[in-house]
Amino acid sequence: MATIDKTLFATLRRLCGPIPTIGGVKPMSRHWQYFHWLEYAAAGHTSLTWFNVPRTKYVTNLPQAGSIDGGTVFALQGVKCIFQTGTDILGAAVAAGVQSSAAATTALTNAEEVRSLMECNCEVKLTVADWTVLHTTTLAQLASGGGVTIAGGCGPATGSLAKIGNGAAINMNGWRMKPKGFPILPNQAIALNVEWPAAQTVTGKFLLGFLLDGTLVTKSA
Repeated sequence: MATIDKTLFATLRRLCGPIPTIGGVKPMSRHWQYFHWLEYAAAGHTSLTWFNVPRTKYVTNLPQAGSIDGGTVFALQGVKCIFQTGTDILGAAVAAGVQSSAAATTALTNAEEVRSLMECNCEVKLTVADWTVLHTTTLAQLASGGGVTIAGGCGPATGSLAKIGNGAAINMNGWRMKPKGFPILPNQAIALNVEWPAAQTVTGKFLLGFLLDGTLVTKSA
């Protein structure tokens, strides 16, 4: 494990409680989110793993596969599940224009698939090094956002939706670490895995992602 300045540890201790101390310069801390999006296949999955690839634009901002980099520490304070229908990882739309309720696959169908996927039985596990930080059932336990975002018309006049999302992230949703955050140190293995007893199918393009929400502590310039 990389050597970390003792002042970084002091800040991390304030956020997370007692941890070891080494080294020392003035740290800088800020709210931070590590994200990872995966394209969810139409045929569904029985297992998926997040935060196992290095930083890739539009996919993840984790510096290296499965861990944060040296010279930083992270106080994990929450885990959020995010989704987006009607798009792939590069933002390509599922179809031009609006999905009408007369079409074979509508955004209302997508909405029901999202509800089913978020509420169905599964196991969600986040591990950091040798610790199981989170182990729960259903993605709905980690839902993020203030509601449903609707793109396109909706109502008797139009009878259509373009796509749905789960809204803009708000501060106190998702799975919160209580009473304090969980410390993540450089090069400690991070893995978030979801397992389903049976594959949950979807009919359109679908993204499923996670946010590791907390405070990043680094050396000041």
